[in-house]
Amino acid sequence: MKRKMLTWVCALLLALSAVGAMAGVSASPKQDLALRTGPNTRYVWLDMMPQSTRIIAYEYEEGNDVTWVLVEYESGGKLYRGYTGLKRMTVNGNIPWADHLWQSASLTEDCPVYAAPSERGAWRAKLSEDDAVTLLGYENGYAYIEFYDQANGADSRGYIYDWELDDGLYGESGMLGGFGGEYDDDDGGQNGESGMLGGGVGFWLDDGAGHDAIEGVPATPNQRLALRGCPDRHSVWLGHMPQSTQITALEYEKGNGVTWVLIEYWKDGKLCRGYTGLKRMTVHGDIPWADHLGTRVRANWSGTIYAAPDWAAAERDWLNAGESVTLLEYDGEFAFVEFYDDSEQFNSRGYVPADMID
Repeated sequence: MKRKMLTWVCALLLALSAVGAMAGVSASPKQDLALRTGPNTRYVWLDMMPQSTRIIAYEYEEGNDVTWVLVEYESGGKLYRGYTGLKRMTVNGNIPWADHLWQSASLTEDCPVYAAPSERGAWRAKLSEDDAVTLLGYENGYAYIEFYDQANGADSRGYIYDWELDDGLYGESGMLGGFGGEYDDDDGGQNGESGMLGGGVGFWLDDGAGHDAIEGVPATPNQRLALRGCPDRHSVWLGHMPQSTQITALEYEKGNGVTWVLIEYWKDGKLCRGYTGLKRMTVHGDIPWADHLGTRVRANWSGTIYAAPDWAAAERDWLNAGESVTLLEYDGEFAFVEFYDDSEQFNSRGYVPADMID
């Protein structure tokens, strides 16, 4: 028997609709502003704005070894937002570091993408119904999204009206990052009494039971393997493994202009997984590109984060009850999660029992 959880859904929807404009502070350019639509050189190039441009700074973000600032400015009577390097300005106040949702979503209709969350926002691109995007956040009745700009051949960011986004709130196939949902009384206790991931946000996600283990293919290193916990240079350093290491390649992923491979290997008699550059190996077969959920969840209890989806794998860290992590995918009876390693002060990835976060 399925039951609907409505009261708290309504409360959350009301709270969501009330998200207002982001607070910003004035900033003073020290040179001309080189602007992009996202915090990395892989995003669409916008323009050069003169040093005299009046700007408002909203938040910081790291990308390709640069601290970027999301700024708002006016040009030709239209409002724009874009990213430029912190070195190009003095920020006259305190602004936060970006804390994005990173939630998979799709569009409910054809729609324009605007350069700012305002009726005065300039037109940035046009997207089509069912196009896949990444939801970063909500502001002032708009959804802030990341998308691929076909016309410019690069990633971009911008704003659409929030009702044009299917973030899973009412979807039939699942609720990636959405609110509310249903739970099944006959789930064998996998979801507990609430049937909710994270102890407050309901999802129609599988609890991991019955998921097949992710299959890999052999790979041959052509040099020493430099390993990290995430597909990014700004993540936990796992060390070097010699060129002679026997490895299995599992999936590809892009990060800071590099194609990374998630590999499995043995170290000190323990099974481990980590990321290294594709240039360091030959992959003997077909592996997929990563297609991650990107859903924030909380741990139901405290336990070990393992370096591979195996009870005998090396231990990577410890997750405390109530702490939040990002659910990437299921792998057999384990969940692959991204977390912040306090001791290393960088992001990392690892595996926990699936029911630990269900």
